[in-house]
Amino acid sequence: MPRLLVVAGSPCGGKTTLAALACKELGGACLVDKDTLEWPLANAALVAGGEAPDAHDCDFYAGTLKALAYETCFRVCEQNCKAGNDVVLVAPFTSHTKDPAWLQTLANRCGADAFGLAWVTAAPAVLRARKAARNAGRDAAELASAGSSLADAEAARQAYRPPGPHAFVDTSDVTEEAMGALASRVVAEAFRGGAREETRRVLCCGHACVDVCLLYTSPSPRDKRQS
Repeated sequence: MPRLLVVAGSPCGGKTTLAALACKELGGACLVDKDTLEWPLANAALVAGGEAPDAHDCDFYAGTLKALAYETCFRVCEQNCKAGNDVVLVAPFTSHTKDPAWLQTLANRCGADAFGLAWVTAAPAVLRARKAARNAGRDAAELASAGSSLADAEAARQAYRPPGPHAFVDTSDVTEEAMGALASRVVAEAFRGGAREETRRVLCCGHACVDVCLLYTSPSPRDKRQS
């Protein structure tokens, strides 16, 4: 039965890197990345509507395009899960995760047998440096804003924790070379089966880099057969 891992959190937190490695850990899962699916069509729609490309702060994007982008991701996830494929879904999901039941709802829609959430972030200064380095158009307005405003926004993102069960991943001091081991540990926790309460330090290449907290997973297929 298909498994669904959602990798959410701060922009430039390292979500896509972790998700791609998690796909390998799952034996070739389908990677569904909101940025990849969204921006070619979103930019065409923005320009056609008289907005600048990458204008994710305009009313047209916030009120119309954003919800459509998420729905597109959900449909691709659903299609792949129902075809029997494991899926790793990548997007910020800040508003979605405020509802503790949203992941269960998505898993039910997709027909996922097991599911988990990894919340990925980094220190505000690290997020800001990564945004400057990637030089994406959608980051331009934020990077050009007043320093204190940007710092406050990044601090709020870094401090946020979803109310539901999740694995918290701070990539501030994790190198790309170490992300593979981190992805392996996150996947192992997410699909071990059964909801549980625990908080423990996961070691990555000998260095403590992530606290794994309560994870949201449905019972594993083995658990269901034995019950």
